[in-house]
Amino acid sequence: MKLGKFVFAALAIAAIALAGCGNPSDGTVFMPPGTGPGPGPGPAPVEPVWTTIFDLSADEHFQGLAPGAGLDEEDVFGGMMLVIAGGSQTIDVVASSPNALRLTTDADWGQGFDLRQSAFNFVAGDTIHMAGTIASIGSGRLQINRNVGGEDAIYGTVITENGAFAIDHALTQSDVDSIAAQASDATRGLRVELRVVGGVVTFTEIRVEGYRIPDADGGDNGAGDNGGNGMPAWLGNWGWDDLPLGPVAGGDFPADFAPGGGSGDVTFELVPEGLRVTTIAGWAGFDLAFGGILSDGDTLRIEVIAGAGTPVGQQLMIQHDGDAGWDDQRLGDLISLTAGEAAVFEHVLTPANIAANLGSSNPPPGNIRVRLNNPGVGSFIITNISVD
Repeated sequence: MKLGKFVFAALAIAAIALAGCGNPSDGTVFMPPGTGPGPGPGPAPVEPVWTTIFDLSADEHFQGLAPGAGLDEEDVFGGMMLVIAGGSQTIDVVASSPNALRLTTDADWGQGFDLRQSAFNFVAGDTIHMAGTIASIGSGRLQINRNVGGEDAIYGTVITENGAFAIDHALTQSDVDSIAAQASDATRGLRVELRVVGGVVTFTEIRVEGYRIPDADGGDNGAGDNGGNGMPAWLGNWGWDDLPLGPVAGGDFPADFAPGGGSGDVTFELVPEGLRVTTIAGWAGFDLAFGGILSDGDTLRIEVIAGAGTPVGQQLMIQHDGDAGWDDQRLGDLISLTAGEAAVFEHVLTPANIAANLGSSNPPPGNIRVRLNNPGVGSFIITNISVD
């Protein structure tokens, strides 16, 4: 019996098991480790809930800062989800109930503050609400810019007059794609900027909301993360709950994760989109053992973003039977990768696929290996894995 869709959002370079507990012919659908007793389906997928991801008026860090003092990078990085955009603008706390944020500029290149993708994990449909008062704008403009490092103002967010203002915008897929296309992982996001010399604007409201999956403990998880670490919530199913964003040491990998599948050297880093895997040399990737099975007719879908340095001709390979001839080792088609762009692997499983995987020794039965097809340096992030 087909039990429908089980979606996981984001495990970079992952592998999915075709066997584990049960008989492949019984149609039992895949479930992650520890989610159910034996081969049956685990609990129903958790539905996303509408979540307040950031609210200036309720942010304990910002509301706890002393009014009147200009904020520096230490103040902001100390706990707020807003990042000063560099330069010599002044951002300070205005005493009110609750406290407000004031931006004063001394250049017209777009000073302000950033809402980083690493903190917010923006997706289409997220809403941004800002309100306050502009005391001095001259011939300039206040706007939300979706191209940090350049200028690409979001239509409908540009304010050009003094006085009270309000900005309300629901992110489109085009907005999210523009964020993803920015060159630097470190600074990728949205910039709230005032493009005028001597501009002054006071923000009384800055609020970001969107659908997010609750944490395993039932609480909402803010920026689409798992327990506040900035990662998609599904990673908790694999034991990544307590790991921070950044490089992953070998001893931190969950039991069902086998780094370095194949030959060669590979490094791993948790990023807001999922798990980035970088091949240093050789044919390395990694294996992932699922605690259930995939059955005949299931559609396996893996979504990735190719690294910025991906060479022309690089391909993603999903390997399920390393003992077969080269053309028969892979599951489905090789997927061409283009630097910085998304790509999708999708394959409907057949009885022959499942039988071959059960008889494989490399990767072991029940594992699928995800790796680059051409040896040498390369990287990619898996942003979604689903089984239908």
